[in-house]
Amino acid sequence: MQLLTLWPFLFGVLLLLSPALAQDTTTSSTEDDDTPTSTTSSPTSTSSPSSLADTASEHGAGRFGEQLVNNLAGNAPRARTAFVVQDDSFRHRFIRQADDTAQFLYQASDQRLTAADLRGFTGSVIGTLGSESTLGGRGQAILSHGQRHSAGACNSTAPINLYSGLGNSVTILEEDIEFEGGILHIVSGQFTQPSPLLESLRAVSETTTLASYISSHASLESTNSITVFAPSNAALASIYGSDTTISESEATTLVDSHVVTGFAAYSPLLINGARFRTLDGVDVVVTTRPDGSILLNDDINVIKTDIVVQNGVVHIIDRSQTGADTVFTGGSSHRPGMHRRSMLGPVAAVVGGARLWF
Repeated sequence: MQLLTLWPFLFGVLLLLSPALAQDTTTSSTEDDDTPTSTTSSPTSTSSPSSLADTASEHGAGRFGEQLVNNLAGNAPRARTAFVVQDDSFRHRFIRQADDTAQFLYQASDQRLTAADLRGFTGSVIGTLGSESTLGGRGQAILSHGQRHSAGACNSTAPINLYSGLGNSVTILEEDIEFEGGILHIVSGQFTQPSPLLESLRAVSETTTLASYISSHASLESTNSITVFAPSNAALASIYGSDTTISESEATTLVDSHVVTGFAAYSPLLINGARFRTLDGVDVVVTTRPDGSILLNDDINVIKTDIVVQNGVVHIIDRSQTGADTVFTGGSSHRPGMHRRSMLGPVAAVVGGARLWF
């Protein structure tokens, strides 16, 4: 009977306590739910690099990137490094060349080339995807100039300039961008496709005189892999005079003493001790100075490098420091004991660390 009397009281107490119990339960549940969120984070997933076209688009170069991919479709080997032009430059300057497959093959390489590679001391020879019969089936070259061209200064952040036809250059604006299967660099413009030798000599203001002297030697344009150490207009004027018309035999002598055949000696291969033999049997020996300048046979300055032509490269030289009549015509450089074109130049270039693609 006493229990029956207490029941209403106990029931009332339970009603009063139930909201507090419910609040405690909710709080406990909320704290339990929050605890894993605040102390344990899901691992960040490492996404795979995007395609070349998508990566280019993400960096403001989608127009060129799309055209590049379309023109490289089916090409073997595939591009491992691509040099892509920003949309602004491509839209205004180059849209008319959008279907020029040769241009886009010239913008890519099957080498994987980072900015560090391109900043190497002597620079890099970049073999592109286009095939050129007068280069032994290799692709046309693009060149980077290394630290020696800035007086040997070791600068890991200096802008990288890349040289192509006519010696024209573009600058890398963004470097080392990963895409699926390779690396992409954003550049300030398209590379200049190399022209035939005589056309290039006529187009470069410093070599127009040489072009007129050797215009009858059309076979040079089909010769495989040539290097021309081209005397400047001033150098030739100091020898022949500004108004002198030289004979065909003199022109032949001039050509033979300044042309190397069978090897394209781009500037990264012009290292200390490299040796090349001209058509007339004169050895051209390379010396480099601490300030980065390049000398030939001790007293001939290379004043401009890497005018890339269809079948090789042209470097412009000044007149000899010891006399205008000794521009690669003196007998002192000839070594009678050597009866074949020296290949020490290519070997020395490999030892010196220049990047090759052949």
